Amino acid sequence: MQTLELKVPPPIVALLFGVTMWAVARLLPAVDFTGQWRPMLASVCVGFGVIVAILGVWAFRQAKTTVNRLLLKKRRPSSLVEFTATHEIRCTSD
Repeated sequence: MQTLELKVPPPIVALLFGVTMWAVARLLPAVDFTGQWRPMLASVCVGFGVIVAILGVWAFRQAKTTVNRLLLKKRRPSSLVEFTATHEIRCTSD
């Protein structure tokens, strides 16, 4: 997995997982919600997903960083948080 590590931006990974979940739901419908509950349940799920995505982008902007690590090559960040192999967190600042 080292060859793909940080090569694919997280939003693209999220999109791929979303498409995969949709495909699995179409091929293997295990639970069938009918009637008025189906649109309401779908709306709640979409709403939670949108809220989580917005909060994630907001957190990245507050930290003054980006969700796309590939953009860091174009401009140097003011600080960088790294996770080491021993699960330690290191923060480097200019």
